[in-house]
Amino acid sequence: MSDQNFRTDPRIIEFINTAESFCNNLDVMPNGWMFRVIEILPKLYSAAQSLPRANEYQVSSSTNNDVLKFRMTHGEWSSLLQKVGAAIGESRFYWEIFDPIEYPPAEPVCGDIADDLADIYRDLKAGLGAWNNGSDALIPDILFEVREVSFRSHWGPHLLSAIRPIHRLLHEKEGDCWGLSAASRPASHE
Repeated sequence: MSDQNFRTDPRIIEFINTAESFCNNLDVMPNGWMFRVIEILPKLYSAAQSLPRANEYQVSSSTNNDVLKFRMTHGEWSSLLQKVGAAIGESRFYWEIFDPIEYPPAEPVCGDIADDLADIYRDLKAGLGAWNNGSDALIPDILFEVREVSFRSHWGPHLLSAIRPIHRLLHEKEGDCWGLSAASRPASHE
């Protein structure tokens, strides 16, 4: 794939738009924000899966340092974690088996929806920052970092871990634990 095709590749455009939608939703946290999150997460996973693979482009020798300079600071991440955690409340914690294909299974571990969402945001923001503010020469590195590194080993697992407890809280508990009664749901969820 040549450099000039990156900004017009529909797979990349779909991913960028979905990632921006996710991040904007957490930035603003509008009424019914968690319902929007549960709509975006599966789309985000699908869009990441569809991104070009490393064998479709040439990664530079910069080892992605140019992309990582757009990563948010720990303080910025911590502020987001606290904001999301406060919005969710005590219902943010859940139990899961860390490695679902390990046999015999390990002991359950405690997950945190706020941490999951904040980590997804942090990883996506670095790629979005590089996409919006970096040179086109960075695009192969952005793709490599977002798809081959952080999606596979970090934000992808966080995304998958967050979906089940969010679904349960929104649909099986009817969102009551977050004060998300029918009146606070966006029109598309009534």
